[in-house]
Amino acid sequence: MLSTDLQGRTLDPFPCKYTDKDVFLYALSVGCGVDDLDFLYEGRGPKVLPTFAVVPPFPTLFGTVIELGLDLKKVVHGEQEIIIHGPIPAKAKLENQATVS
Repeated sequence: MLSTDLQGRTLDPFPCKYTDKDVFLYALSVGCGVDDLDFLYEGRGPKVLPTFAVVPPFPTLFGTVIELGLDLKKVVHGEQEIIIHGPIPAKAKLENQATVS
């Protein structure tokens, strides 16, 4: 059980990076095909699907679960929000940070 003492705790930042290969594989995995070459071919973009925004934080999620001493098999993904202010770059180095709410 998660202790309420952890509520409001902000964990150390987790570095993350992805490349256009990750973007292409994501597009293929969610069903993009020949009609979606902007998302699959560097000569036509590459554009990044907006839903890709949920992928880079996953290492942060797993790191948070481990740091808090939780059993990953008992964690339920209950909520996630995406706010997109512009196009997502095809490759980036990011820093994710988690807060226990």
